[in-house]
Amino acid sequence: MIIQFQSYAPEYHYTKLADLKVTMLAEATKDATKRAKMIAENAGSKLGDLSHANISDITITPLYSNVVDDYDEYGYYIDKDISSLEKEVTVVVYCTFEIK
Repeated sequence: MIIQFQSYAPEYHYTKLADLKVTMLAEATKDATKRAKMIAENAGSKLGDLSHANISDITITPLYSNVVDDYDEYGYYIDKDISSLEKEVTVVVYCTFEIK
């Protein structure tokens, strides 16, 4: 009796992105506010209220990757790499503040 086995490389999927997203957006917004405040103060002004905010798509890439981003027809990022255990998750927050 012959039994054949076929093995594939392990796949790694991050399943807690929703939890991470909230934390990342909070930290990114805090950082954007800090930077805007510094810029306003160095220009002799004060930072006013937040008037508009927008976020980029969240991208997940292999750590230290130089992979070119790949997007679907709707502009959503596609992470095709499921072979890397360590990932880098990136989001950009665009904030517009009033200046006093």
